[in-house]
Amino acid sequence: MRAARVHSDDMRESIVEYAGYRIRIKTSGPASGPHAVLLPGMGATAMALAPQARALRALGYTTHVIELPGFGLAPALRKADARFAQLADLVLHVMGELGVDVTLVGTGAERTSVLTRA
Repeated sequence: MRAARVHSDDMRESIVEYAGYRIRIKTSGPASGPHAVLLPGMGATAMALAPQARALRALGYTTHVIELPGFGLAPALRKADARFAQLADLVLHVMGELGVDVTLVGTGAERTSVLTRA
């Protein structure tokens, strides 16, 4: 995982490179709290889950929003990888890089696919 950039609102941004993709993770909240991984739906960025992330942080969670390939950073998602199983593998790899026990929050089939693969 590449070093995190710290933003003024305590949000840290880091990049994980995996399978030819650069995957952005936006982390906020207390380092000592429980951790929640949030997965925006296909075609969405961290902004789609901003209200949920704020609510979780208010409860003491550290939130990690994983932006799927092509929706946060280039390169765009390759057609061969545009399957839920491949996306789930990417997310599981990123979760492993985070190195924390997490609660998974998501919208749509992306979350279901990751849970199935875990």
